[in-house]
Amino acid sequence: MRKKAVIITTGDEILEGLTLNTNQQYISMKLNEIGVEVIRAVSVPDDLSAISRAVKEGMEDSDFVIISGGLGPTEDDLTREAVAKALGRKLSINGEMLEEIRNRFRRRNIELSDNTRKQAMLIEGAKFLKNDVGSAPGQMIEYEGKVLFILPGPPSELKPMFENFVVPVIRSKIKSDMNVKIYRFSGIPEAVLEEAIHDIIYNNEGIKASTTLDGFIGPTIRLTYSRNLEEEIVKIEKEIVSRVGEYLYSIGDKRLDEVVIEELLKLNTTIATAESCTGGLLSAKIVDYPGVSKIFKGGVVCYSNESKINLLDVDEEVLKKYGAVSSQTVEKMAENVSRKFSADIGIGVSGIAGPTGGTEEKPVGLVYIGIHFENATRVFEKRFSGDRNSIRWRAVYSAFDELRKILLSRKKG
Repeated sequence: MRKKAVIITTGDEILEGLTLNTNQQYISMKLNEIGVEVIRAVSVPDDLSAISRAVKEGMEDSDFVIISGGLGPTEDDLTREAVAKALGRKLSINGEMLEEIRNRFRRRNIELSDNTRKQAMLIEGAKFLKNDVGSAPGQMIEYEGKVLFILPGPPSELKPMFENFVVPVIRSKIKSDMNVKIYRFSGIPEAVLEEAIHDIIYNNEGIKASTTLDGFIGPTIRLTYSRNLEEEIVKIEKEIVSRVGEYLYSIGDKRLDEVVIEELLKLNTTIATAESCTGGLLSAKIVDYPGVSKIFKGGVVCYSNESKINLLDVDEEVLKKYGAVSSQTVEKMAENVSRKFSADIGIGVSGIAGPTGGTEEKPVGLVYIGIHFENATRVFEKRFSGDRNSIRWRAVYSAFDELRKILLSRKKG
């Protein structure tokens, strides 16, 4: 039987719609990947009684309770107090936690304030979880055979703490024979993918299949199965690769940008970007990856025609004749940014993100992506739907996907 978990996210800002609850999505996804069933996810206000009640109910119904938020130094950060109340435990300053917080503030040349000492309050019987990013330590409490984790609210702090502490503890506690395999795709609509492999992923009662969309990248197929069905999964996987393998970019956790950048690092192949409609999003996504300075030479945001001419030497006649959003302009953007930065690969992106600026000939959502590599330039015409932000991000991930396919074909060739 699968172990069960309850997720509690705290904060008035979540309930008021001021903050997107990405922590719940992240925790749910990660728990499912390690074979834990999320039976409930609730958001509660910054209220002592509400948080305490949610904790009590979670401990009654599940094996693991994971709470995020409410660990800051202010008066409305009440999670520690609420958990202590729910479990009937005392709360006191922990010297080791206080020193950890003091050292972090000292490194930043900030004096520790009195209210910040609140973050060093440890619940009786709890173990504190080190926060390598922010000032609020997390806590872990074992109670009547169940485990409760208290994690900070900011995703940049929660995620490493979840990976470093929560996942290893849960793995050590569960004895599930369930396994999860994730297949990630790009460049194919979810409905088309599901239709193409429906008969092979839904033909076994012991295998649970689910299809979701991974942001602006593409669909994801998740197979949850008993380990005694491993041979059947191997057969299914071979059939998936046979039918839709050209769209399959990863089996596992890695997202599209990670797959592409890791391949560039492996090949020691350098890259430079020239962006118009994406306004630097492509470059920003590249530099998200640690160690990418080895292969990323730089980027240019050339939004206006003048910048395309002055920064990238795009011929003025090309712009006048074909326009900024054209295969001819993007071709020159890709070639010239590669030359200017002495990069092996140059990527150019130009399009109409909307909501205005479109015409019948060149509608909103039209994007051209140029990739210059090994003395050849390929230009891809894309037609995206959605709002301005959606179109820009779809252009970014489409550029990654086209580059992935070019690198793959080179490897096969």
